[in-house]
Amino acid sequence: GSSPARSWIWPAMPYRSEPAQTADGEMRRSPTSALIRWCAALALVGTLLLAVPAVAAQRSVSDVVLVERGTVVDDDLYAAGNRIVVEGRVTGDLVVAAYEDVTITGAVEGDVIGLAGSVVVTGSVGESLRVASPSLRVDGEVGGDVVALAWDASLLAQVGGGAVVWSWSNEVGG
Repeated sequence: GSSPARSWIWPAMPYRSEPAQTADGEMRRSPTSALIRWCAALALVGTLLLAVPAVAAQRSVSDVVLVERGTVVDDDLYAAGNRIVVEGRVTGDLVVAAYEDVTITGAVEGDVIGLAGSVVVTGSVGESLRVASPSLRVDGEVGGDVVALAWDASLLAQVGGGAVVWSWSNEVGG
């Protein structure tokens, strides 16, 4: 007999003659489908965080990425390294991935989005702060929202928006 035509155009999808259904007619999902969707979403988020998306943006990959006091980065800054230190000013967003720590004693006028071993903000963030880190300390000023995932969090900053912090232990004030 003849079989239905199969498509080999990317993305190649496996041919399924009949969908898996339960006795009452509902679609059955395999136990691994949720895990696969979760892993795919996590991979997408990781790719977006670590990608260098904008041609006009400033990029830096080094052991220590330092924006010195008095220095102005007049654009978004995408930085990756062991340590990221902002003592100067970033007029756009700061997107970081650091093995050890991110320290902001200067000013970031846009959002701060990052993943690091430790995040310390004693300077100012003009818009939102979105980070994941085992240790988070925010004593400066945040103009927008704070969304954080940390083992130990200290949020003593003036926050212009809302704050959502998932942590094992936290200190909140300001």
